[in-house]
Amino acid sequence: MASKPKVDPAVATQQIKRIKELSEQLVSQAFGVKMMAQNAKTHKPDCVSFANRIQLASERAANFAKKIEEDLPEVVAMKYDLEAATEELEKSKEIFLQIKMFVQQNQLAPFSNQVVNQAEDFRIQRLITDYNRRLDNCVGNISVAFASHKLQRSLTIEEEEEVLKTLKSDVEKELAKLEELKSLKQAGGDDAKSQWLRLAIEQQHLRFIPFDQIKVNNFLRRGGFGIVYQAQWDDTPIVLKQLFDQKDFVQEIRLHKRVHDGDYIVKLHGITKDDDGNLGMIMKYAAHGSLRDYLKSHASQLTWYQKVQLAKQITIGLSFIHRERIFHRDFHSGNILVDENGGPMITDFGLSRADQVAVPSNRSSDSPVYGLVAYTAPERLKDSSLPFDEKCDIYSLGVVFWEIGSGQKPFKEQNDMSLGVNIVMGQREKFGKGVPLRYKELIERCWHDNPKERPSMREIQQVLSDLLHDMKELGSENLSCLEEDEEDEFYVTAGLGSYRSTESKSEIDTSDEVSGSSATKYVNALEDLTENDDSYCK
Repeated sequence: MASKPKVDPAVATQQIKRIKELSEQLVSQAFGVKMMAQNAKTHKPDCVSFANRIQLASERAANFAKKIEEDLPEVVAMKYDLEAATEELEKSKEIFLQIKMFVQQNQLAPFSNQVVNQAEDFRIQRLITDYNRRLDNCVGNISVAFASHKLQRSLTIEEEEEVLKTLKSDVEKELAKLEELKSLKQAGGDDAKSQWLRLAIEQQHLRFIPFDQIKVNNFLRRGGFGIVYQAQWDDTPIVLKQLFDQKDFVQEIRLHKRVHDGDYIVKLHGITKDDDGNLGMIMKYAAHGSLRDYLKSHASQLTWYQKVQLAKQITIGLSFIHRERIFHRDFHSGNILVDENGGPMITDFGLSRADQVAVPSNRSSDSPVYGLVAYTAPERLKDSSLPFDEKCDIYSLGVVFWEIGSGQKPFKEQNDMSLGVNIVMGQREKFGKGVPLRYKELIERCWHDNPKERPSMREIQQVLSDLLHDMKELGSENLSCLEEDEEDEFYVTAGLGSYRSTESKSEIDTSDEVSGSSATKYVNALEDLTENDDSYCK
């Protein structure tokens, strides 16, 4: 018979006692955080989310402490690594305390000086991202520490009976988890994507949220890809997104997991499955809706500093996505959400599926045209077989910058068919009075007809940072020296002719050589685009 490892009952008793003390402290901290989160004046959804996650972790610790008290210390020491469990609870206590301080700081009303708030926003978003990452590690490490060892010695009948009673409960919980994974397998199939999803949940890289914890409140929109609802997850407002094609669901989850820790990207809380077996994404709720919605109600209240700051934040988010070698393909103001603090959150990644517009086989191109026409790069309108790259998204970003500055939807009075031809032939939106000159010049570079002439994401961030610095130094009363003096009547890309709007008609001068075949090809490829517009931009 193998030799029995020695277990000191006195040491085990002290460890169990310490685990109980720590679990009680965690429960107390969780209660305090939850109370404060309900009264948060700023970043309330993040505070409430932290409170809910801390409460779940503290309840898990309390249940573990209660369970190990019911067994003999010697048996507990053989089943669990009490030293590791104690260490992880100590670490949890530290991160809980830091989050409690963060929530406590958000009890104060926001500064009246909006410039200060905007300057602090980047630091706070990075802090929130770090806390979420540390909480993920905390929950995962606690789960590992609370897992029972394989028994390494023979037990007496009485000891074995006690151990098996406890293990039975653990096995039942594991079986319930396996049933969830089994249902996910049935919903998603056996391909590599579905296997990734099951592994992500099993290894706790992706949180599975039981549907009975979700309360669906309002229908938000329905599109070619699926349905979006506003809902509640316990006390946290969230968005529930369900896709019609469940394999598309797995692809979007994979993309989301690669980027959701980035700044100014919508946070993915986890996934769920309704009673009919439909999978859904649980994401952070945007109190102000889309950027288009936000600008409709807030554009007139925003200073130029705030507008440029908003443009910079969106650039930071898109730059993070590009660093992961993901190109958005459908970047417009409907796919940028705005939270309760006016912070942007980019959403809907990699729409090379149900949201794309497929070109019929009898047309000149066999590749899809992505995105809304007003935001689509002219080279993609000319030839949709061209590979989609960073420069295509940068063109769309320039249109979003114009939209932030003007507060208007681009080309709102033109239909997509004629607009596509006009963009190919050089038309761009007009600028109003008072636009900072460097902001206007940056937009013009972003929507340049030649992709090689468009700036890099690094250049865009630098220009916006410099402009914000100068605005802050000069103050609003001296901002006129940064502004464009006169209103533009039109803007065209050099070398593609000129477009001039009048009250009675629109005239296109094609004295510079323009290829009519590109425009014709575009019109053919675009025929069904308006029927597939699933964006927030209405």
